[in-house]
Amino acid sequence: MYKMILVDDDEFIIKSMIKHIDWSKLDIEIIATASTGVKGLQKIFELNPDIVVADIDMPDMTGLEMVSEINKSEFSPKIVLLTGYDDFSFAQKAISLGVCEYVTKPVMPNDIISIMQGVVNQCKVKNLEETKIQEAKDLVNDSMPIFLEKFIEELTNGFIVDDDEFQKRCNFLSIDLNNMNYWTFIVNINNYNDFNKNHDELQKCIIKQTIISIISSNIENDKIHCYNINFKDKQTAFLIAQPKTITERISIPNMEEIIKNYKMKYNVLLSIGVGSLVSDYKKIKLSYTQATECLKFLFSQNSGKILFYEDIVNTQIINPSELYDRNGLIDSLKMRNIPAVETIIMDMIENIKSQKNLNSEYIKTITQEMLSV
Repeated sequence: MYKMILVDDDEFIIKSMIKHIDWSKLDIEIIATASTGVKGLQKIFELNPDIVVADIDMPDMTGLEMVSEINKSEFSPKIVLLTGYDDFSFAQKAISLGVCEYVTKPVMPNDIISIMQGVVNQCKVKNLEETKIQEAKDLVNDSMPIFLEKFIEELTNGFIVDDDEFQKRCNFLSIDLNNMNYWTFIVNINNYNDFNKNHDELQKCIIKQTIISIISSNIENDKIHCYNINFKDKQTAFLIAQPKTITERISIPNMEEIIKNYKMKYNVLLSIGVGSLVSDYKKIKLSYTQATECLKFLFSQNSGKILFYEDIVNTQIINPSELYDRNGLIDSLKMRNIPAVETIIMDMIENIKSQKNLNSEYIKTITQEMLSV
């Protein structure tokens, strides 16, 4: 039922309205009455009614003054004003204050019933609107992780370059990315085909989510913020924001142990490409591109390692198959043709020597790929 308060300095009016109208049939419950505007205002603020019926001409505070005070508050009941004066200026003022009905006395019970039926309908519309607004707010709040992920993805792709847009999005998401240094890294499932074959959909979702959760919890603290873009097939990306006072990229705690654990427990082989530290949110894309470049060195799905852009920058990327006869090595091993194996290895060494800009990290990757044969 809709809660209503009656406010009138004429006790006879209040008693008559209570006695001669079946309020329950109107889906209304009278929860309080008051004989002055001040007392009425106190009751309204205390009980938060849906409807207020009040006289205009009352001692210490008029009905219009009472409505004006209500409008300044957090409360918004539907208000019906009664008056014994047929004065158009009162009606104008009532309309300007948002009063839903303005009634001149005397008024018959049937007229009150008709008026209150309309007020109840307004209450129903108001409640429905408030319900829908709250549902929309709840939906937005529930979707905040999706909005955040979308924002981080747009940053890593370089889609946000306007400072005002950047700040508006941060404010909307209630995050502070100002005055930070940033860097990114990408986690790659190397043996993704085997991963798909060996696990059902639920297991895959659980494993992927635990990878994200464990890595995030190892990095996130009061000063360091870790944001994630969920797995797209075999890769998931992270954006790290750290204070300007921390001028070096922080380490990823326990990462080697995490890689080892997933290999032993789930036979999931992880590698990580890490981009460099940047001082401007507009350069996050650069760090993300660098992390992507690191993963181009993963020629063997059996490797599980952390690759830093600083270690591979200016390194020439050559597929190991261009450096040695992989199929020939396989055949020679099957035939146990040791001289042929030695020849292939020596040829590979000579080919590596002839290349420019191959650093030690890349040579390790090539050697691992060869040993995986």
